[in-house]
Amino acid sequence: MKKVGTNPSLKPVTRPSSASLRAQRQILLYIEDEDENWNLARLRLGDRYDLVRAVHAGQACELLTRRGREFAAILMDIELSGSELVGVEFAALDIPVIFVSAHGDAAAQNPELGSARVIRKPIDFNALNIAIAQAHLERVMSRGPHRS
Repeated sequence: MKKVGTNPSLKPVTRPSSASLRAQRQILLYIEDEDENWNLARLRLGDRYDLVRAVHAGQACELLTRRGREFAAILMDIELSGSELVGVEFAALDIPVIFVSAHGDAAAQNPELGSARVIRKPIDFNALNIAIAQAHLERVMSRGPHRS
């Protein structure tokens, strides 16, 4: 008599290890000078994304030079205190930029931003997750089926 549910040709389903799941996570660069905003972002986004922080222009540029291809998106405070870096400068990169600003109305009216995504502070993390997903999809679609 054949046992139900046993087929020697079928291999058991194995769950991916936490290391392999972690390797599949998107990496976000968050350019933010305020510790409180950074800590909140880590708390709210850390279960879904790997976050890398830059607190000033030099650090952001160094990270982008060294690891730019790794980043799925850049989250950037539009007004970094004491920084000559303007987030608009990143628009030329092949990395989606999502501006995070306490001055959302002013940012939305800034012609240099064009159609860039702007998320107002305090951050609505549902809206931010949607913006990240949309940016990722637009990036993938713009590359076409032959590019990865």
